Amino acid sequence: MVDTLEIKVFVSCPSDVTPEKDTIKAICENLNNFNMNNKRKVRFRVLDFRDIVADMDGRPQEQINMIFSDYDIYIGLLWMRFGTPSGADDPLTGKAYLSGTEEEFRFAYQRKQAGENINVYLLFKAPSAIKGGASETRQLLQVQEFYEEVCNLGWVMKFPITPTHDFYNKISTILMNRAEQVDQQELINEKAAFLSTHSSEAMPATLRNPAEFITKAPKIDTTIPRILLSFEGQKDPVTAYIERTGDLELIKLVKEKKLVVLLGNAGSGKSTELAKLAHFYATEKTPFIPVYSRMNTYVEEDIRDFLPTGWADIPENTALIILDGLDEVQPKHFNTAVRKILSFIEDFPNAHIVVSCRTNFYHLPDKHSGGTLPDFGIYFLAQVSDAQTKGFAEEQYQLDYQAFRKGAYDRGFQEFTSQPFFLRILLEQFKKRGDLALNRVDLLNILLDERITLDQQHFELTTNLKDHKEHILQLLQKIALCMEYLGRNFLSFNELLKVLPTPEDLQLVKFSTAFRSMEDGTNNWGFEHNNIQEFLAAKALLAFDLERIKTFLSFKNERIKPSWLNTLFFLISLLPDAKRNDLIDWILTIEPEVLVRVEPDKVSSATRFEIFKTIFNHYKAQRVWLRSNKFSDLELATFGESDDAVDFLVAELNNNENAHTTRFNAMNILKYFKLSGDYLNKTKDAIWQHIIENTDDQHIVHSGIYALDSLGVVNAEMIAELMKLFGKRSNQYIRSALYRVIIETGMVDDYVEYFISGFVDELDPNDRGQVSLMDEDILLREGLTNIKDAANIKKLLELFENPYDRRIINFFEKNKILENLIGRAASIYKAHPELSEDVYRTYLAYGRHSEEFTAQAISVYFQKTGQTNAVFQRIFSDKKIEDYEKGLLLRHLVNQENIDYVIDQYNTHNATNEDLLKFYNNLRWNIYRTDKNAELEYLTEKLNEETQVLNNFNDIDYAKIRLENEQKSFDLYFNVDAFTNELVQFFQTNEITDLDWDTLWQFQYNRNDRNYHVPEAIHELLIEFTRDKQSADLASVLKFVNDEERFANYRFSKIKDKINSRPDILVSEEQIETITAWVQHVIVNTDIANAIRVESSNRTTYSKLAMVLWAFIKNYKIPVVAEKLLDFTLFDEVRNNEYQGLEFSAIENQLGKDAVQARVHDNLLAGIEYDQSWRNNAIYALENNIPNTIGSIINSLFDNRKSEYSRRAVLKIFLQQGGNPELLLVGLKMTPNSDMLWDIVREIKDYTAIDADLRKFLSEKLTNGYLQPQEKFRAATYLTEKGDKEGTASYLNYLLETASPNFDFYHQSQIMRQIKDIEFLPILLELLKKANQEEFKQDDFNRFDSIVSDTLYNLGLTSEENLSKVKTALEDFIKNNDGQIKNVNFLHPMIERMEFNFYLAQSQSNDIQDALSEVAKLYQ
Repeated sequence: MVDTLEIKVFVSCPSDVTPEKDTIKAICENLNNFNMNNKRKVRFRVLDFRDIVADMDGRPQEQINMIFSDYDIYIGLLWMRFGTPSGADDPLTGKAYLSGTEEEFRFAYQRKQAGENINVYLLFKAPSAIKGGASETRQLLQVQEFYEEVCNLGWVMKFPITPTHDFYNKISTILMNRAEQVDQQELINEKAAFLSTHSSEAMPATLRNPAEFITKAPKIDTTIPRILLSFEGQKDPVTAYIERTGDLELIKLVKEKKLVVLLGNAGSGKSTELAKLAHFYATEKTPFIPVYSRMNTYVEEDIRDFLPTGWADIPENTALIILDGLDEVQPKHFNTAVRKILSFIEDFPNAHIVVSCRTNFYHLPDKHSGGTLPDFGIYFLAQVSDAQTKGFAEEQYQLDYQAFRKGAYDRGFQEFTSQPFFLRILLEQFKKRGDLALNRVDLLNILLDERITLDQQHFELTTNLKDHKEHILQLLQKIALCMEYLGRNFLSFNELLKVLPTPEDLQLVKFSTAFRSMEDGTNNWGFEHNNIQEFLAAKALLAFDLERIKTFLSFKNERIKPSWLNTLFFLISLLPDAKRNDLIDWILTIEPEVLVRVEPDKVSSATRFEIFKTIFNHYKAQRVWLRSNKFSDLELATFGESDDAVDFLVAELNNNENAHTTRFNAMNILKYFKLSGDYLNKTKDAIWQHIIENTDDQHIVHSGIYALDSLGVVNAEMIAELMKLFGKRSNQYIRSALYRVIIETGMVDDYVEYFISGFVDELDPNDRGQVSLMDEDILLREGLTNIKDAANIKKLLELFENPYDRRIINFFEKNKILENLIGRAASIYKAHPELSEDVYRTYLAYGRHSEEFTAQAISVYFQKTGQTNAVFQRIFSDKKIEDYEKGLLLRHLVNQENIDYVIDQYNTHNATNEDLLKFYNNLRWNIYRTDKNAELEYLTEKLNEETQVLNNFNDIDYAKIRLENEQKSFDLYFNVDAFTNELVQFFQTNEITDLDWDTLWQFQYNRNDRNYHVPEAIHELLIEFTRDKQSADLASVLKFVNDEERFANYRFSKIKDKINSRPDILVSEEQIETITAWVQHVIVNTDIANAIRVESSNRTTYSKLAMVLWAFIKNYKIPVVAEKLLDFTLFDEVRNNEYQGLEFSAIENQLGKDAVQARVHDNLLAGIEYDQSWRNNAIYALENNIPNTIGSIINSLFDNRKSEYSRRAVLKIFLQQGGNPELLLVGLKMTPNSDMLWDIVREIKDYTAIDADLRKFLSEKLTNGYLQPQEKFRAATYLTEKGDKEGTASYLNYLLETASPNFDFYHQSQIMRQIKDIEFLPILLELLKKANQEEFKQDDFNRFDSIVSDTLYNLGLTSEENLSKVKTALEDFIKNNDGQIKNVNFLHPMIERMEFNFYLAQSQSNDIQDALSEVAKLYQ
């Protein structure tokens, strides 16, 4: 059960926008469903007067106001009608409300002004043509007049009649903004509560440290801010919302997404991002408590045991589990690690989990599989942009970035500049040398030399490392060789001792900073970067003959070990020519494609072209995308580039008979070539022709335009032609491509309307489909930051004048765009001073509504253009701007000159005492987050010197006044005479004969008037009398007050409520004595044992009096009759749930444990009707080992009349307390089938002692002729998990013969992935064929084909024999079903990935002794 945080949404509107009100309800329902499915606490409830079930006596609007006075979001909707007068006057203006909607808005607005935490929004629908007469015209005129009055409030928006998606986006963003605030604050509070608890009984004074669980996370210095890219096709409402509201950053993402996997290549910065994430949330005022672990030491344990000690104490909602380096898990443990992670998220569904992994070790979702971690959202680290690199280089290294960039390009290092590890090395080298005349081997040699030199300097007084440099390198090479053989990037210290048994050698290595202790608490050692390890291993191999190297690097000289590929590439670069050529010849005979990542000049051009062509034709034959675990597209292009390759690819691209995928592959490789002259022209023409032939295919158009841009052939003429062809298209792929080329050619100002249309115009949903493309939003933002023309700046500023226009917020981060526009406008001020008025209006829009950072950024314009004082004086003198808004606006502009201006206005009688006091107060209240304290001091000094405004100034403490009034009201409940006097005074002073809703509401409405205060206690009683009646007189109220018993029960019920809800209220000792006396008197005649009744209709009723008594007894330890107190063992509080039960300790404190245990024993044996009370008693009995209760508890566990949630809770405690699972098994055999039966099976399935009996029990169900197929399937599922062949056969046959497309494959067929027996290969292939029927592939979240594919994939990984059989079977399956099953050829990449990962696992399945033995053979 998930406790909910309810957000109440009050929709206020006339009847003509009822469809929009219903849309808001539907949006709330959709968000509620999404939140529920993702176990998020927030729920929305729409308040609608149509839902009121009550007598509508008196003025109807008054009752609506009363009932709906408690809401979090007010949304007012208006279109053509304003409504009819509500029958009341606005107390502030004395004018009659022209409609109920207006009255509701005024009340909401006053609440917001009073500082209440509510959001207020007014949305105006664009009017249509008037079809009625004068009445409709008057209504529309009232709407327009109202709009003119409120339009500058900032949270007022317009939306078109059509399309509806504009309105939908506005409302969705309003709701999700509030939900995020509520969600995060709840987590922050929960985290704070946890941190305030003691971390150790032995050290009770020590409170928890939020960084307690991230001791293994490396410390992070200056880093480049990184942006994430989401895996295409996985977008959900939350991801789309995050991307609409700015760049997708990991710190922001984890707040909304519970399960995240972060992918990237080696050196891309994954570990840095995760460490940064851990340290960010290991601070107060953030919502999570991070728990960090590196996966490189993982073996077979449960994740919960792998995490740092004590983590399980963390509240689940606030736990942020960070698992760094899934790819670093040894292959023999990899599948277990994946299963354990998936099991962990089932056990801890509310925890947030982030996993990092190298991309080539992670199986991405495809047409046949849900991927390695099916439940996780997949995100990639975007490459470091050129702008980010520039900023980092110039700020941290103070160098000429353009010269560095050109040097990196000329040397072929451009790919390294997007990898932070290599970027730092390159920047350091360029800073030191002034150029980049080196290669990758040079880079690593330099790095090692620098590290050793640094070590020499550092340890100069300790030891002479200079004389040991060569020996140190040899030791590091040996270590690297052993680590590469193990397929790991670390050694334990014990393993290191075996590699370096000599103490002197170990001491020398300890002096090296390139190889060091990981300082993560694991006592593991590793190199600074994986490339250093691979490079040193390659250098070690140089000393050996080629035959030994071949044996070391391959399986039986037939296949290169996948884990050695990077080392092999370094080796080829290091070997002398003759030896290198021999090695390359050998590779060509067994696995030529691995040569793609070798530096091109190491392989002859003819050989490179043949390899290139072979690889391309391989994917052509399979008709699949060109993707490989062994190389990237860029690496293949760099390796194969030649004139012959251009001719070959252009011919493939121009061949209309080729498959779509083949032509796409050709175009995709061509874009990476560095072409010129005729070759460039023929390539451009081929790509252009391909685009023209496929204008309806957005993917070809998108990729084609990108290819042309990458080749550098896009110019103004081509863009004009592209705009003719595609400028009116709404498709996100096409728009993002056009945005890019317009930006790249510097033509944004020429096409500014196209960029504006990207967030202003309605884009055809039929052209766009369901996929969200992040590139579109990023490029749109980038384009708008490149606007330079004054007329275009004006257009953008006009759009920005409404800060709550979701057309802006939905697409990009407004601050970044605004800052650029403001900066540009200031730079051209002298030529275009007219922009000042647009900037002023924009400043008003943001400044008056607490968008202080945006307003401050805009105010810079006035400083740069010398207009600060003029703008200040304009705002100060503007009577149309509310006083509190002036405070928000003037805080960024105030200076001593402006203060002098204000004082001068006072001295010349143009400003009053009240004006000065308001100015003073507004400045005091609004200087937070500014640096204006000196200005406030100056203003105070001037006011004291030149005026008497502050002489009688009292800073009113409204909070103190409120608390005093609440305390006085509370005290009335303890003094009946005083209560009566206040009541009589209220009627007599106000000359009230009959009190109705309207009259009473006026006093509530003016509750902040300090000259008249109606005690809350009086007001709440009178609400009870007027809610269901038209009026109440003093006599009728006094009659109730004089009824001693009834009024006493009412008073003490209110006392209980106030104590629970108002922690600031003080309860005196005398008042506690009064409470005690009342409790002891009343409880004697109260039936506590039957305070909760279960009616025949299963409706449960609670005694309110019993609830009040229990609250007082518990809170104040009031002694009462023992038997009555024991009766409370059968009671429970309404607020309790499956995680929180009755507090038996309150009874134990008075009567002792023995008495409570005896009563609980009797309760259980007698039977307890109310399920929650039974749950409380059963858990208490189990936790306290009460004798002779187990039998009763076990019987009730199998009683289907009891709720399953209460039985599940007891079941878990029974097993946690060491209960005998055999008792449950006995009960199972005598129990009819039910969900509870299977819950028990799930809980006891892993107990070894009953394994045989449980298997027998489940197997008997398979042969039970009276059992429904679905029940047999459930039994077969558990048998499959246990590896039972009969059960597995039954399980698979059910899926094959019975499961329909509506079957819940996602949850009920996951266990299939654990099948490891090759004899089930035939039926799995039948299932694969069934799963690939179109009707089984409609639901992306319930894909059966991916589960079957994963099962076959896992089956192939179990042994080399299985690999061969699965591969052959799948190749036959593709051949036999080609043309019958759509995209069946896309199983080819899965086969190749399966082979790669099998042999990768084989190359990493050794221990340190194996490594030392094999390394020793090399040296023989």
